[in-house]
Amino acid sequence: MSPIESPCILVCSIDMKTGYCFGCGRTREELRAVWGGVGGEVMFDRLRGVDARLTRWLTTASLVVLAALGVQLILRGVSGLSG
Repeated sequence: MSPIESPCILVCSIDMKTGYCFGCGRTREELRAVWGGVGGEVMFDRLRGVDARLTRWLTTASLVVLAALGVQLILRGVSGLSG
């Protein structure tokens, strides 16, 4: 089995609301963990959890941004609906 690489993409900044890294989605505790110090199956489980968390977090953030844009368009009287 090949070594498991860190999910770090060098965008290291913590979201103060969620406690997740903006780049990789890990928590501070996960960032402090030594990735090479545990077995492969444990790392895969952790990475699956981080991946699922990051996907949910980004989906939620995207929906919030889209909703905010929609509200701004409505307030400006711009509508994509034909009527």
